[in-house]
Amino acid sequence: KEEEMRPITHAGIREVERQTRIYSTLAVEMLSLELCGQGTNDSLLYLSAVKTHIKFDLITDKGQMVTEIALRDLICKDVRTKTIGRQFGSLIQQCDDTHGENKDLFLISYMSDGNEHRSETKLIVGSPRFVFIPDAIADILSFLSYEKPETHVELGVTQVDLSSSLM
Repeated sequence: KEEEMRPITHAGIREVERQTRIYSTLAVEMLSLELCGQGTNDSLLYLSAVKTHIKFDLITDKGQMVTEIALRDLICKDVRTKTIGRQFGSLIQQCDDTHGENKDLFLISYMSDGNEHRSETKLIVGSPRFVFIPDAIADILSFLSYEKPETHVELGVTQVDLSSSLM
């Protein structure tokens, strides 16, 4: 009887629906980036994302979608040679909070339920430590800046002496 209730396609074949579910998880142990100045020996900044987890679940039969992104730590270190021996070398780092629940630097989660027409978004921030190092930030901004090339347009203008032509 269930087959008789299904619509017939233009070719006269009964339509068959297959419900699919997709569960995907991506775990990155460490992803690093190093910014260098004039050469590879002239390091400016070392940036490292530690223990990143990305989860995406698509449950079509229930009309649900769940996405979650968690970053355990983002290490941002000033590695310029002129800063060796400074007290603070890290611009961003997650503080070790062994007693608290928020062990991640941040956690973003999104859930939608199409059947109930509702969605939910959560942002949980851990205990990051930010250190403001002005000369390091200035060097990073100058590294990332783009100088627009100057354009010169020269117009050839000739001077005409109108006083002699009026006489």
